Amino acid sequence: MRHDLSAMAEFLLMAVLLFTLPVTIGGGGMLLLADSLWAAGGEAPAWHPFSLSWNDAPLNLSFLLDAPAGKHGFLGIKNQRFVFEDGKEARFWGVTLSGSACFPAPEQAPVIADRLARFGVNLVRLHQLDADWAEPNLFAAPDQPGVFFNPETLDRLDYFLFQLENRGIYVWLGGLASRRLKESDGIPAWQYIPLGLKGYIYFVPEIQNLHRQYLQALWSHRNRYTGLEYRDSPAIVLTDLFYDNNLHIDPPRLQPFAGLFENLWRDWQAARKEMPPIPFDYGSPTPEMQQFMADVMGRANVAFHNFLRSISVKIPLAGTGAVTALRDLPILEPMDFIQAGGLWNPPRLGRKIYSNRRMVDTDPDREANLFHWLAFSRLEKKPFVASMWGCPWPSAYRAELPLWMAAMAAWQDWQGCVLTSSLSTLEPENTAITGPLENWNDPAVWGLMPAAALLFHRKTMEPARPLAVMGVPDSLLFSEAPLTPAECRTTRLADQARISVRLRARPGRSSILSPTQPESVQNGREKTKTRRELRHDPRRGLVWVDTKQAQAVIGRLREAANEEPAFLNVQSDVDFGVVCVNSLDGLPIPQSRDLWITVISEAQNQDFRSMPVDGDFQIESPGQAPVLIQDTPVRLFLETRQTGWILRTVDGAGREGAPLPYQIENNRLSFQAGIHGSIYYRLSCQPASEA
Repeated sequence: MRHDLSAMAEFLLMAVLLFTLPVTIGGGGMLLLADSLWAAGGEAPAWHPFSLSWNDAPLNLSFLLDAPAGKHGFLGIKNQRFVFEDGKEARFWGVTLSGSACFPAPEQAPVIADRLARFGVNLVRLHQLDADWAEPNLFAAPDQPGVFFNPETLDRLDYFLFQLENRGIYVWLGGLASRRLKESDGIPAWQYIPLGLKGYIYFVPEIQNLHRQYLQALWSHRNRYTGLEYRDSPAIVLTDLFYDNNLHIDPPRLQPFAGLFENLWRDWQAARKEMPPIPFDYGSPTPEMQQFMADVMGRANVAFHNFLRSISVKIPLAGTGAVTALRDLPILEPMDFIQAGGLWNPPRLGRKIYSNRRMVDTDPDREANLFHWLAFSRLEKKPFVASMWGCPWPSAYRAELPLWMAAMAAWQDWQGCVLTSSLSTLEPENTAITGPLENWNDPAVWGLMPAAALLFHRKTMEPARPLAVMGVPDSLLFSEAPLTPAECRTTRLADQARISVRLRARPGRSSILSPTQPESVQNGREKTKTRRELRHDPRRGLVWVDTKQAQAVIGRLREAANEEPAFLNVQSDVDFGVVCVNSLDGLPIPQSRDLWITVISEAQNQDFRSMPVDGDFQIESPGQAPVLIQDTPVRLFLETRQTGWILRTVDGAGREGAPLPYQIENNRLSFQAGIHGSIYYRLSCQPASEA
């Protein structure tokens, strides 16, 4: 693999691309290149070091935030939307900090908060606060009886919350995720209870009492920097009860709790006298057993919801995001909002095996993708947050997701999106990508966050006008073969229509589709054939974002020439890449005088190596710093009504390079991009006096 071009080779390549390829503008705005964009000799694209610093940003988007967080009062819900006390509607573009990253050192906390604000992040999900495997972690040492939390760690959390609040960044204070029981907790077989008390939290009274003590201590804690208890802080806006917790995933087989579970099952059967008593079958639960588990989980959700309200926690509450089938949806109904999450190409086998499947290639007629999984949980009349999304490193095509996610959230009218995860540990001296979800310095994920934040916050994309309501009758909720997100068909209309789920509704009317019938889905697709601001063509492996202030092409760029967003043409031989143009001054792109352009394909650590294994890939070496980006040779054509432009590259810390050449003809500005060792370009008009 070549990692760089010599200065002379790069100069010659630019000369070939900029001055020997004639550009003509034909009728109807069709743009043609007379030759290939590849350098003479057909060389593969080069790789260049590209750094995203832990304490800086390429662009300052803090103006998108509304500091300080909490100025509009507590978050509530009105007309199925998040609304602050003063009536201002809330939408959240967020990231996850996990484990020890929730407790940064005092000297790091303001720097991290400032960097997040500069990237346009207005929500941080503090996840796995209760993980004792993290260092530092929230809990006091075992030799400190009567002390619940580590005072030093709690002070770090307080200070970090204070710094986030000052910059207009709200907080999702995570629920039960990774707590491990201790012998002093007095629970039988404590050492065998899964992390996060998975499954057992739903029905074991002693375990529930322990968790209530934790919740009471956490929410009543007073932040010494703000002077407010957590439950009285309007900058803390969301929480969830349980992370990734579902009886169907973690059935209670451990004694004496399995016996308690069987007793509850017998009582449930006895209350339904028409049912003959049968033992509980963990391996193949009947529809009645599935309904029983839903009842157990639903009662626990309501009980903990009511407990948090009883201790004056005022903010919207969600249940678990672990939805495996239609049978799990009723347990979410009592919650204030719905969360759901998922990963595309999740790693396997100790994070050593990964997939390079492109989501742009997924055909909804054949299979579901990540967005279809998320839409499966979007209950009607509830605010919805995509609480976990991402394509983990080292998957080669993870750059396809950030912009597509921001666009899909706007298209589906979701109230929030939270990337998983930006950070679980911070070692500023280590500038390599260190794990599947450690994306704070990943150009293919975090590098696209400025463009995605602009798209999300600016509300340039209107929600989809066609509505597709998935009606779920009682007969499908609990069935012998539970319907999963992967098998559901109606949610695969996400590219064409806004999806919501209506429980206990009979499909049949024109606006209510069946989860399983192909003909109803086809009818829904036929009603949504108008040109859209978000378009996905799986046949060509392309996604287009087409709004007045943001234009993007995602996927197989070499296939993009025949159809483009309104103000952007992309000419390329590249098989995969992402190109996005954002208006920084908020004007439509042809009128804008300040444009932010992102061009990227792949990024990896230097000397990263993998080998194919049964259609997937196995990591042989994770590599080391520096992180490298691959050239993405493209020629861009932008419609503009302005003159006097200056085009420069921008590095990961916001430093601008020397001016680059461009051409302008018939209100079309064109230039060569993706070969200058950066993923960013800024195209700005000179003041009139200098032009």
